[in-house]
Amino acid sequence: MKGKIGLALSNGLPVVTTTIGAEGMGCQHGRELLIADDPAAFALAIRNLYLDEGLWHRLSEAGIAHITANFTPEVIAPILMDSVKRIAYGL
Repeated sequence: MKGKIGLALSNGLPVVTTTIGAEGMGCQHGRELLIADDPAAFALAIRNLYLDEGLWHRLSEAGIAHITANFTPEVIAPILMDSVKRIAYGL
């Protein structure tokens, strides 16, 4: 998970990133964030986000929901504990 992207999403700040930036986060273009891989597409995504208040709010809410559902301590702790137990007990 990318720290800066996760932090932005968790605070409701819509994100424009590259495919590599979104990698491993389980986000989809247009649902939780916008993905653009070349300078022109990146600039257009920022422009669209800036001009479309509805898009801004949808991405803001979806980003918060995605982080809350997948990356909060309450969600991650049981997964980490299970991994530690498997390693410790050779499971």
